[in-house]
Amino acid sequence: MNCKMTELEERTKRNPFDVEAWLDLGALIAEEEQDMDKSREAFTRGLCFSPFDARLRLQRGRKFMAGGGFSQTIADLSLAARITPDDWEIWYYMSVAYNLWGKYEDSARCFEECARQVKEPAGLYPIVDWLFTTYVKLGQNEKAKAALELIDTSTPCTQMDYSYRKRVMLFKGEIPPETFIDEEEILRSCIERKDRPELEMVTQLYGLANYYAYIGEMEKSDETLKRLIAQPKFHNAFGYMKGVIDARDRGLID
Repeated sequence: MNCKMTELEERTKRNPFDVEAWLDLGALIAEEEQDMDKSREAFTRGLCFSPFDARLRLQRGRKFMAGGGFSQTIADLSLAARITPDDWEIWYYMSVAYNLWGKYEDSARCFEECARQVKEPAGLYPIVDWLFTTYVKLGQNEKAKAALELIDTSTPCTQMDYSYRKRVMLFKGEIPPETFIDEEEILRSCIERKDRPELEMVTQLYGLANYYAYIGEMEKSDETLKRLIAQPKFHNAFGYMKGVIDARDRGLID
């Protein structure tokens, strides 16, 4: 155990009502040890003492989602949204959980609420992306097109949302699919973090697979999905999880 983790453990022992310590401890376990179960346990321990803290509910819910516990995620985040109804981040991850669980109408409803709460236009890129793909999944293409109008792609994005902005530009027809995947551009544009270029590739491949399905080129969409799911290193990434779901639905994998 590193010094920072030891310090946080000691803080929680001295004062188990120290929410900040539980939040930092759970986050550090996830980052340093990559142990989502242990990270979730830290948030659970914190909730024993502060059961109505929305931040602990949000973070535990996210860890449930990483392990496929979508109903548990919804339970935590529904309560968090009642406690702090104007926190767009809670609505965002609840929307994602509904989506991964296959509850697309609920997902779209929550993403619409999330979009209403975001104050800065740049923060809309991931929400617009998810709304578009969700409405396409529901066969509601007019609503999908309307979602794309929520943001002008001349709006700069945060570096974290680089691939989401690029996907929105693809869906709007501003980038041709043939040149959408650009490995050199990914290296230039993404956050400087270990494995980040590969993670951005997963995100972009799932966007490309969706675009091909949207325009009716299913063979190209299937080939893109196969390329995506050949990268299981990122099995907790949303794009990878969605790619596996779509590949199974199409009979591409068991």
